[in-house]
Amino acid sequence: MKSYPQDLFTIEKAGFYEGVYHVLFGHIDPLEDVDPEDINTDKLVNRARKNNIQEVIIATNLNLEGDVTAMCILERLKPLGIKVTQLARGMPSESYLEYANSAVIADAIHGRKLMQKA
Repeated sequence: MKSYPQDLFTIEKAGFYEGVYHVLFGHIDPLEDVDPEDINTDKLVNRARKNNIQEVIIATNLNLEGDVTAMCILERLKPLGIKVTQLARGMPSESYLEYANSAVIADAIHGRKLMQKA
């Protein structure tokens, strides 16, 4: 599930995902009066129900609007029992720790991976 078509092209270009996409064409933004009904959330829920979708991967932007949209999608899909995941977050490749903000560092710490068992 993507917020914008250009995000779909970015994921396609990476060449690692072989599933089906659903583009919302926006994100929830209460300050701009954009509600869940104003983007394709209902279509996503109906599509998931109709096609017996097993998992929805949320790939919204890593900002407040993206997080609000992701949480809304999660709440709407919960009754269907669908596995809902979100793209990993954290430190981007080739970045320097000293320039990362606390939210990025927190995401990186919470999403850390085991390198090798002792």
